[in-house]
Amino acid sequence: MNGLTASLEGLQRAEMQIADSAKRLSRLPAAFNNLLASTGNNVDSSAAVPVDIVDISAETIVLATARTTAQANISAIQTYDQVQEAVVNMFR
Repeated sequence: MNGLTASLEGLQRAEMQIADSAKRLSRLPAAFNNLLASTGNNVDSSAAVPVDIVDISAETIVLATARTTAQANISAIQTYDQVQEAVVNMFR
């Protein structure tokens, strides 16, 4: 296992977290419309009070954590690259 493996896996995990969160957040408009339809409410959706069917606070935390994870792994990859470059330059 080289120094990049863990960082690349971390980036993949962050990407999966973002994709999963995006899927959950994309259900919000449909769930809102279904709720209105099930109550027989023909109110303009822009005037209606939204119902928190998707936990937006939790999704915000997931996205912030994924961003931090990605940034940390990118920094690790950049550091690895700098170390590799320094080692190569030692032998020139």
